[in-house]
Parts: sequence; C-alpha cells; structure tokens
Amino acid sequence: MLNKNIIQISAGGDFSLFLTEDNKAYATGHNNYGQLGIGNTNDKHKPTEINTSNISNKKIIQISAGKDFALFLTEDKKLYATGHNNYGQLGIGNTDDKTTPVEVDISNLNSDIDKIVATGEHFIVLTKNGNVYTTGRNDKWQLGIGNNKTQTLLTKVKFAFKNKNDKILENLKKVK
Repeated sequence: MLNKNIIQISAGGDFSLFLTEDNKAYATGHNNYGQLGIGNTNDKHKPTEINTSNISNKKIIQISAGKDFALFLTEDKKLYATGHNNYGQLGIGNTDDKTTPVEVDISNLNSDIDKIVATGEHFIVLTKNGNVYTTGRNDKWQLGIGNNKTQTLLTKVKFAFKNKNDKILENLKKVK
C-alpha cells in the first residue's frame, strides 16, 4: 500500500477495511467466515487486497463492514458482499458464507444506490430517490419492515410517513 492515500475506512467485528484513492479495497484481521474477501478463511496481519475476480476489476467507491461480513459498492452502482451469511446478511437469497465478494441482488431497487451501511448481522441501503432497503437478522425488529422475520434479500423499509420522493412519484403516476 505504499504511495497510496486511504480515502475510506470501516471496522467490523474483528477486521478492518480500507479503500484507497485508486479504488482498491484492502482488508486485515480475523477472517473465519471469509469476511476479508480474499478467497479463503486465513487471518491477515496486514492489509491485503480483496479478491476482485467477481467484481471484474470495477472501481470500488464505498466499503462497509458488518460483524463478520463486508460490502463493496462499485462505480457502476453494483453491490458486492463477502463473509458470514447465517442470517442472510449478504443479501444474496440464501445463507451460504462467501470468501470472495459476490453480487447482491438489487433488482428490486428502483433507483441507484447512494449509501451502504453494514452493522452487526444486517445492512441498510439508501437509494438516490430516498428509499431504504435492508436484509439480514431481524429478531429484534432491527430491519424496520413491520415484522421480525429474517430476510435474505433486500426488502424495502416502509415508513409511517411519505418522503418527498414518494409524493413526486405519486404525482407522476397521476399524470399518465
């Protein structure tokens, strides 16, 4: 990592993520579930570049670390996840752990992703149009989806209020 500036950092349970100015992601620490995204479960004692074979060397623009999993958002607004998936926190439709980043199914999002936040055993996505989606562990109602059922795919959070984008979309539908 010589001669590279770090532009983003994120800390997980027992591991850390770093994003450099050339849009490369690095990870270090405990790797028992593949959360470092390096293709195996070996711990790393210094930052190691993640395996980007599934990302097709696209530029990574955001990183976020959960308890034992990691998220990577690319410049073409694709989302990738790696690591522990016992509660579906990778958002890939199953509970299989992954040791390299795999693409998250974002087909139900009606807008590009603006922000990703991983925490504990779930994560949240904010889209450009202000909608919020989430997946993973939900036994404490932490997903905010109106029930406490764990999700393995991104599910829209329904708020008791309408955001201004919902109102705009409603008005556009009326014009048709």
